[in-house]
Amino acid sequence: MRHHLSAALIALSVLPTMAPTQAFAWGGDGHRTVAAIAYQLLTPTAKAQVNGLLGDDSGQAFINAATWADDIRKPQPDQPYPGSGPWHYVSIPFNDAMYVKGRDCKTDSCVVEKITAFNAQLSDSQLLEGVRRDALKFVIHFVGDIHQPLHACENGDRGANEVQVTLNGRNTNLHSVWDSGIIRGSWGNIAAHQALLTQRAEAEHAKWENGTPADWATESHTIARQVVYPSLGNVPAPGPVTPPVVLPADYAAKEAPVVDEQIVKAGVRLASLLNGDFK
Repeated sequence: MRHHLSAALIALSVLPTMAPTQAFAWGGDGHRTVAAIAYQLLTPTAKAQVNGLLGDDSGQAFINAATWADDIRKPQPDQPYPGSGPWHYVSIPFNDAMYVKGRDCKTDSCVVEKITAFNAQLSDSQLLEGVRRDALKFVIHFVGDIHQPLHACENGDRGANEVQVTLNGRNTNLHSVWDSGIIRGSWGNIAAHQALLTQRAEAEHAKWENGTPADWATESHTIARQVVYPSLGNVPAPGPVTPPVVLPADYAAKEAPVVDEQIVKAGVRLASLLNGDFK
């Protein structure tokens, strides 16, 4: 049974993390929104299983887990998963039409194959609980990552990290704008916006519950090619872009519908994946 996002769960999903986070896909607000949407769409069986793994029945641990994979990337003693940075994206060449494993992920160290691998660990009840718990946290995060268009496209610019832009007087890069700048510039009241996106997910979930991680990567890559890069005015030649492209003041508002839909898709598909794991 699916319910509207409760006020308590919304409050949990907008709590800041204990330490400031770097700019990664969707930022904290976006990732926690993906998780909050997914949690509301879980079946009772799946919800009981993830609650058991995380040791919490309120949903707070599930939502907090959404940023864990970014947090452990930061330099720290006893790095639990060294070298995990490439797991957050896949570099599909700009001029190619779809994800091809043999070209884009030869060593299985990309977001597409990591979703598949960690989901298999999560589904294996014979594995240690700690292994499955970490696998769940990775799946929650990576399903969010794969829906950020610039985490699935490469144009010689490090996923647009080297495409310099200016938005509302602030110098940044196109990747950062799509990670969190559009959310910051368009969502306003985070809790209210999350509630709207959850209602949309409940209404539209049937049309988004399809596909595989490879399909989702191809879809995100297409959006990068057809929407994100053209939003600069002209699709740049491969390579870094300097001096900065000045984006219009209403850029965040104009591009927000794309971000919103990708976050809704991510929440729906995360729930569908977990519901399939725990039937």
